[in-house]
Order: sequence, then structure tokens, then C-alpha cells
Amino acid sequence: MEQVKILALYGNHDVVLLNAENERCENKFEAPVKDAEKKICPLRNGSFLLLSVNKKVLSKYVCTKSAPISTKHMRVQVNVIRLTDCEKIIIGGDKLGNVYVWSALSGLLINSFQAHYGILKDILIDQLANVLYTYSDDNVVHVYNLPDLFRKKKITPMLRYQHSINATITQILSVTPNVYGSHYSLVSLTTNGTLHVWGLKTKEPTHILKTHSENCSYICANDPFNTHLYLCRGNKIFRIPFSQFSQTGADASAEVIHGACSEERRAEGKLSTHGFYVQVKNQENCATQLQRSAPRKGDFQLNLQNCTTFVGHKCQVIKCHVNNKREHMVSLARDGIKIWDLFNCYAVKTLSYGENIIDFFVPPVGKQGSFSYVMELPHLLLEWEDDVKVHIVDQVDQVGQVCHADHVDYASPDVPAGGSYTGSLADRDESLLLQMGAMFAGLED
Repeated sequence: MEQVKILALYGNHDVVLLNAENERCENKFEAPVKDAEKKICPLRNGSFLLLSVNKKVLSKYVCTKSAPISTKHMRVQVNVIRLTDCEKIIIGGDKLGNVYVWSALSGLLINSFQAHYGILKDILIDQLANVLYTYSDDNVVHVYNLPDLFRKKKITPMLRYQHSINATITQILSVTPNVYGSHYSLVSLTTNGTLHVWGLKTKEPTHILKTHSENCSYICANDPFNTHLYLCRGNKIFRIPFSQFSQTGADASAEVIHGACSEERRAEGKLSTHGFYVQVKNQENCATQLQRSAPRKGDFQLNLQNCTTFVGHKCQVIKCHVNNKREHMVSLARDGIKIWDLFNCYAVKTLSYGENIIDFFVPPVGKQGSFSYVMELPHLLLEWEDDVKVHIVDQVDQVGQVCHADHVDYASPDVPAGGSYTGSLADRDESLLLQMGAMFAGLED
């Protein structure tokens, strides 16, 4: 088994580094201030940021030292924090629904705006699609054009993903890139176990998967390929291929189709009692009952019993992490942490840790010495993110209507369409681009 290290956050908010190979605690990190609410933001070089929400303190740690190597005090009470891929931009959200954009090199505020009217629960940065996702208690996911965050203009969401008022959003997951392009860009999980698959072409969900179970706790994908969705439901983990979402009724399981057509009552009983059957719908058909006639395109029954299942935990699975390149999965439950063989579906190792762990992360192994921009160049006054291309997506015009962009080949993102940004972020300001290139000459890793 390859070396696996786990960064664990305990219920008493202690942060420790565990070695899964020898089951030892390699390091216990000292917090600069005592705070009952702490959150971790991992970095690409194996280090991480520790956010003390109530004390407004952001500390940076490396895995080899217990004390923080740097600490910054913030003027606002940030509830969630995320970084871009090259770690030059920090985006955070507070408990009032405001979004803040900072330079990670100087710590100066670049921009801020109000995204929601309640606590901002999570932020996702998708630099491949060049969008920013936010959600709050209002059950609406806002989609923002990422370059707009660096321009002095009124920032409004280009798409709003409205969820049902009968359930609350518990998690959002970005699944870009994948073979379906912008049709599958985000997956959301609600408290009633419903999964919504969203795209950047429309504000309506591409697919709706109903598990009819309230004990669905977590979802993740096999990053970076994003071909399967992993669903933590009860003490099991289900692996659902994305290809199942787009199957037509004719391609569905013959057993499930037969149960939906000729034995409808028995199928409905299983659906409500056991929750093994998942109903998949798209925006063309929002009916809640089972299909009574021949299944139509995009409307079929998916049986979770036909999906790959990881069985081994005795308690509710809290979280799982999948590394497709290393071919392993790490799962957390109250009965301990398990490391799974991803393709043979058995637990390679079981750790006794996990009784009081509330969250964990898997830092990259062997990258502790690599360079990170975060808080290491404090004299740059302004820094813009300029390492991604903007994909042409649907925009919202001034009257609130969605402007549908024509199909654009992603290999040529500079085709104008409907007022969309058609190039990298600073292409329209050549002088600024030249200055940035001169400043960062020789610094990029």
C-alpha cells in the first residue's frame, strides 16, 4: 500500500496528522488562538490553512511543524475560505452572505459583494469553466462568472439553481472536467437524499436522482477524471457511473423496467421502504410518480443494487475521499477510518482513529517542499488570476433572460458570443498583462 497521510480535525477542534501506514500520529498542530469553530483549507504543496471563524484569524501550517509559520488577522468574520489553483487568490464568505476576494500575496482586499442574505455555507471555484458557485440557507446555488470578480462593476449571478423548499442543500460538488462538458458541471445533495445534476446551459437541473432516504451524508467524484459519483448512504458507499444518468429507458435494467411497468405497486413499496431504487428525471418531466408507460428519453429507473457497493463500516459514513490515480479511497465513520482498494472494493486497512473525528483531508505526499504563493510575497499590491481560459456559457442579460450561446469548440475559446468574455482575464488590458509578466518572470513553478 502506498503511503497515505490523513489530516484529521477532531470534535474538540484539535488538528493532527495521521500516518495510515503505521497508524501513528506524526504531528499535532498548535492553534494560535482558542476557537470552538475551526475550518481547514488544504494547499497543493501539502501545507494547509486553519481558519478560526470566531476569532477572525487565518494561520498557515506546514506538515513538518506544529506551530503556524504565519498568521493573519482579518477584519470580517469569514465562515468559508477557498483558493484558486495557483493559490494567488483567496475567496471567502462570511455569515452575512458576503463574498470577499483577497490577494494571497499581499493580503489586500480586491473586491467584495453580497451573494446571499444568510450565512454563506460553501464556495466552489471551477477554473476550467471559469465560474464560482455559492449557496446558503435560501436553497439557491448562485453561479458567477469568475472574471467579473476582478472588475469594478456590479456583480450578479449569471445562473441561479433553485432547489425545492422541502429540503435543504447540504453539499455541492463540482464535477468539471468530464466527458459531458458543461452539461454536467455541478452536483448538489439535499437533506432528503435527492441529488441534482446541473449544467451551465440552463438554470434547470439536467437530472434529478431521488434516493428517498435521509441518511445520505456525502458525495464525491473520482477526481480528476470525474466519471463516477460516490454516494455515502448509511454505512455503505455506492459508486454510480455518470453514464447511468444519460441512459434512455430502453437502456435501463430490464428488471427495473419490468417492475415499473407490470408490477408498479411492488416497485413503489420497495422505493419507499428500502430506498434502493433511485428515480432519475430531467427538466422535461417533473412528475413524482413512477413511470406507468414505456420509459421516455431521460426518464428511467436506476437501481442502486446494480451499482458497485463498498461494505465494511458498521456506522454512518461521514465522508469519503477518492484518489483515482493512486487507486484508493479513504472513508470516515464513527467506527474508524478505512482505506479501500478502489477497483477490488475491499478494505486494505482499518484505522482505530475516527471516534471523535468530524472531518479529514488527504494532503499530497512528497510535495511538502514545493513552492506556494500564499503569504510568501507580501509586497505585491495587486494580483490577478490569469492562468485559465474562459469557456463560452449562457449569460443573463439586463432583463433577466438567459442568453443561449451557440456550441463552441473549447479548443478555440476566443469566439465571441452574446457579450461573453472571450479570452483570458487580462487580455483587454495589454499594458497590465505585460507588467504582470515582468513581475512574475522566473517565479512560476
